[in-house]
Amino acid sequence: GSIMAANFATLIRFVVTVTQQFVISPNATHVGLIQFSGPIALEIGLGTITNGRELEMNIMNIRYQNGGDTNTGPAIRQATNQLLNSSQARNVSKFMFLFTDGIANSQLQAKSAGEAAVRENIIITAVGIGITSASARENLQQITGSNNRVLLVENFNEEQLNDIIDDLTTQSCPTVQISFG
Repeated sequence: GSIMAANFATLIRFVVTVTQQFVISPNATHVGLIQFSGPIALEIGLGTITNGRELEMNIMNIRYQNGGDTNTGPAIRQATNQLLNSSQARNVSKFMFLFTDGIANSQLQAKSAGEAAVRENIIITAVGIGITSASARENLQQITGSNNRVLLVENFNEEQLNDIIDDLTTQSCPTVQISFG
């Protein structure tokens, strides 16, 4: 199902907590954010905000899309383009965090976009929230290219989400692209 308003607020707070684990600066971690529970929305361009406090404020001001769709494939493609075409992202490790609570509108598109990103040496970690179907879990594994890069939490409980922060941060380094939908 699509992320509802209350869950969206929880996810936004979690994304802020995740970004607080990194040093955000012109010479350290760069973050971009794409929302994909409706039309694809580039909320924060990769590297456009180079100050942690400013990034937090911008994330907190992201408006909720009414949901209904899970446009995972197009979001991964846009995030991949951001990571490959950003001058700040050249010659650094590239990571993408994908937060989702649903099955991609097109699992084939999502798988293809994930495979293309992985071929470009982008490491994707997917966080499935409340995902119980085997096909949705399998699709996340196809997107990331690895069982080890799929983290599952039962629901939008902040404690459960916070329990995976160490797993997320140990799998990443200077450039992070965050997508959710």
